[in-house]
Order: sequence, then C-alpha cells, then structure tokens
Amino acid sequence: MITCINLMPWRAIEIKRKNIVFFKYLITSIIIILFLLTLLHFYLRHTFMRIKRENQLITQKIEQLSPDITKINTLFFKKLNWQENIILIKTLQAQQIDTIHRWQSIEMSMIDAAYLDKVTEDKNKITITGYAKNGEAMTSLVNALRNTKQFSNIALKEIAVNQQTIFTHRFLITCEMAHDKGISYAHKSYDI
Repeated sequence: MITCINLMPWRAIEIKRKNIVFFKYLITSIIIILFLLTLLHFYLRHTFMRIKRENQLITQKIEQLSPDITKINTLFFKKLNWQENIILIKTLQAQQIDTIHRWQSIEMSMIDAAYLDKVTEDKNKITITGYAKNGEAMTSLVNALRNTKQFSNIALKEIAVNQQTIFTHRFLITCEMAHDKGISYAHKSYDI
C-alpha cells in the first residue's frame, strides 16, 4: 500500500480557509439579501396600506360630496335654462317693441275718412281690413303707411262698395314689415 504524504500541507489548509471564508460571505450575503427583501416587503406593504387608506378616504369624501355635486350640476342646468329664458325674454321684448312701433305707425297713418276693422299679423306679413269714405281716403292711407318706413310691398285691394253708409268702400291692405330683424313672428289677429 501506498501512503499519500502531503508535502504541501499549507495548501490544503489554505483551500479549507478559503472555503470557510467563501461560505461565510455566502451566508452573510444571503442573510443581508433576506433582510433587505424583508425590509422591502414591509415598505411595500406599508405603502400599499397607506394608499388603500387614502383611496378609502377619497371614496368617503366623494360619497359625502356626491349630493353637493348633484346640487351643483342641478344649479348649472338651471343657470343654462335661465340664460335661455333671458335670451327668450330679450327676443320677446324686441318683438314687443317692433309691434309697438308698427301699431304707432298704423295709428299715425290713420285719417279721419277711414277706420280699421281688423289687423292680422302672420310672420312678416300684415293684413289690414277696414272702411273708407272714398277711394282717395284709401289712397291717402296707403301713402301714409308708405311714409312711415315700417312697411314695404304695400298693396291695396278694394273689396266692396256700399253706397248705403258713410264709409262706402271696404278695403284690404297687405304689406310686409320693413324692419324684420330675423325674428319669427307667430300668427296674430287683432279685431278693432
């Protein structure tokens, strides 16, 4: 039998020492990594819980503010409705002013030798019916209406002549409004 004699025992001792140092570093590194992973886990868990609490608080605040948001939306739509109503009122006021000017123009155009029976307003057309003493009175009325500049396309039509009354000529005057500002007028009829 052959016996092995180690002529370099320091090498075997050095290899064992290096192995021991390596395993010490390896175990220390594993412990440090596990420690860091545990710290990271706790940090992430804490952050996640904090975010979860913040989300719950935000959800609660949203639930608390939900009626207020509904009120704000309701008020916003009421405001829009009021603005539309204000625009409508201004439009109606403009129509009313135009109607007043038209009536004043018709009134200023009237002569003693004629009287009106009915005035009908349909969109931008006006129809006036009435009685006059003679043809000259009807012509004077048409000329007076032309001079007001409130009406255009004035046409006179004599409907009937009745010699038994003072106002012998029945007439029909049709005209258009000269100052139509794009406002749509409904059908209106006035018996006088």
